[in-house]
Amino acid sequence: MTIVHHIKPLDEKETVQYIRHRLRIAGTQKGIFNDRALTEVYRFSKGYPRLINVLCDRALLSGYTDELQTITPKIIRECVKDLRLREKPGMQIRGPWS
Repeated sequence: MTIVHHIKPLDEKETVQYIRHRLRIAGTQKGIFNDRALTEVYRFSKGYPRLINVLCDRALLSGYTDELQTITPKIIRECVKDLRLREKPGMQIRGPWS
């Protein structure tokens, strides 16, 4: 038996709330991602939770490696490049899970 469930993408406000919630669950109240970085996460993930998770995980690892206190849009863009995500007009970002 297989159950298939499609999660609709989050809007920008929900994406920000989702990221902050996940950080709280992980044990921090700090604003690790600045507001512009959160906007970049939404812009590249289009609100898809799995892609949000992958992108944020990569950004946190990069921030840790570089001993940064805050994740900036630059870090997000570098992670997008590392993940080989491309932004094209009208393009839906899809991954192996799609």
